[in-house]
Amino acid sequence: MDATPSMDAQDGCHPCALGVAPMTPNTSLTVINPPEKVLPIQKQKIEKQKERTSDQLETFLARCKIDGVKAIPEDDSIFKYADMVGLTDQMMAIAWFCFKQRFLHSGKQQKDWRAHFRNAVKQNWFKVWYIGFDGNAGLTTVGLQASREMEAAKRGDA
Repeated sequence: MDATPSMDAQDGCHPCALGVAPMTPNTSLTVINPPEKVLPIQKQKIEKQKERTSDQLETFLARCKIDGVKAIPEDDSIFKYADMVGLTDQMMAIAWFCFKQRFLHSGKQQKDWRAHFRNAVKQNWFKVWYIGFDGNAGLTTVGLQASREMEAAKRGDA
């Protein structure tokens, strides 16, 4: 108590040394955030996301069929990604087959099944392919097995 402020400030732990005024018990901090600027296009996207409800995969696929659109359109960014990392059309077909196998009757709901599929491909959820040290992608044992199952389902054997 009888130390001078300059002596306490020298040790670096005193509030004066840090340039911070000591808080009293009745002091409250109010954080003022600057208003966020939301561009009109962002606002539309946010509103659209709020409107969208979660659906099961079956419902999403039925809506795509009614609307006459592909579940994963050819211009979807996942195909650009697949080209970039060297995934073949067959690998993508197997990934879609595995995706449907897992989620079609699971009861799981998503707001954006396309984004969910993108995540599945980018993270190789189904372990269908590998990328070798030479940079080429190939099917794993799981991928070969899924390929056979997919072909059997096409023939009606499964």
